[in-house]
Amino acid sequence: FNWLRTPGNKRSKSVELSKKEFTWQEVSQHNTLESAWVAVRGRVYDVTSFVKSHPGGVEFLMLAAGRDATDAFESYHPFTDKPCKVLAKYEIGKLVSYEHPPFLPDSGFYRECRDAVAKYFEKTGQDHKAPSAGLWRMSLNYAVGTIAFLITYVYVPMPIVARVAAAIVFGV
Repeated sequence: FNWLRTPGNKRSKSVELSKKEFTWQEVSQHNTLESAWVAVRGRVYDVTSFVKSHPGGVEFLMLAAGRDATDAFESYHPFTDKPCKVLAKYEIGKLVSYEHPPFLPDSGFYRECRDAVAKYFEKTGQDHKAPSAGLWRMSLNYAVGTIAFLITYVYVPMPIVARVAAAIVFGV
């Protein structure tokens, strides 16, 4: 976590404005606040000057710094092209080697599913980033778990069948 203690938010001086080719080893050396690079879809971006203004927070972007962040990028920005447009401003070159073999390109299935989910959210008027639906489901699960725990372990006068059923619900 040395990036937490490093001051500054300057664009890396080690890269000229011309597009270059980079290996994953070269990209991996740029994982601090002074020099933060990410690779997305085979392109390399110097996001040093963007780190502190990243809407997801400094920490999240620094976790991706010096790495191929394609999967994280696509997972966290599924329904809009705005992040791609922002990222394009920071492009410095092409990634020519990978630390791990990349996944095969999307055959169209992911895009089709993503578009169907986006249409569902739009049709129902739901905000996919709103935590309310997840919090509601989580609260419901905690309530059911608490009741099952109480029936299983605390409320002894319950019939054994009810206690066994509660134990199964609780996951014992």
